[in-house]
Amino acid sequence: MSETIYLLYAFIGSFSFGLTAILLKIGMEKPNIFQGMAIRGLGSVPILILWNIYSNGLGFYKVYTQFEILILVLTTSTLLLLADVFLLHILSKKPVGVITPIIAINPVFTTLLLLVTDEAVVTSKIIALTIVIVFGVFLVTFKSNNGGLSLKSFDIEALRYGIAIAIIWGVMNYLDILVLSNDKVEGISYSAIKFTIVSIMSLSILAIHHFDESESDPISIRSKSFRYMLIAGFIGWVAGSVLVYTSYERGNTAQIIPIVGLNPLFAIILSIILRQEIITKLKLLGILLCVSSSILLVL
Repeated sequence: MSETIYLLYAFIGSFSFGLTAILLKIGMEKPNIFQGMAIRGLGSVPILILWNIYSNGLGFYKVYTQFEILILVLTTSTLLLLADVFLLHILSKKPVGVITPIIAINPVFTTLLLLVTDEAVVTSKIIALTIVIVFGVFLVTFKSNNGGLSLKSFDIEALRYGIAIAIIWGVMNYLDILVLSNDKVEGISYSAIKFTIVSIMSLSILAIHHFDESESDPISIRSKSFRYMLIAGFIGWVAGSVLVYTSYERGNTAQIIPIVGLNPLFAIILSIILRQEIITKLKLLGILLCVSSSILLVL
């Protein structure tokens, strides 16, 4: 199959992640973070497991019992849980436009790791366009009171959480690529195993600490949150992740990483369409940089 189809997978997967971010923002109004992650698992894990059983039979999980692969999968699952906890926590305190431009630098960390370890062919063109795309996403997602560029829009807490999340995601993406470089690992089965582990971790933390923060919330709020988190699980962990992991598995990972990193851009574009964000010259410049660089990247 042509490399182009996997780049298309990455674009669609990135869009799915952007849409998921909006759903999470709406759905995480009140419920506990770990409760929300468990609900996402409910909307994705059963579908992924049934999909794998239908495609590969009951033994689809056996490759993940190999020690080296198991350690990597457990590590990436833990990193995902940690990053999501940080993200959902800081989103409850800070505007999306303050956090996302910092997190958007995560493809740089993944690309640097690939470059240092020689796991993928990273050309000077790919490095340059990755940096331009990251800067473009920064411009699109940056939010300040006057629509201009001002470092005052950032605070120490936002920087601390944003950089931590970016590093965690960057390392996690690199480890995902290592797992998917195994000939016996497929994007669909990897999604099922990884998100099953994350969901079990979330449920375990809930059980241990007896979280009940949402118990006093109105039933309508809990119902709304449940619905949005369920949909977010399906769109992000079924549609988005399967497409992205399949593109990592079979495509040129060095090209795919910056495309997947476009998801904050899609989140802002969707927010503009939904009239939650106002288009400014700065955002328009960022969109043009991202689009033009993405086109050059796939040529």
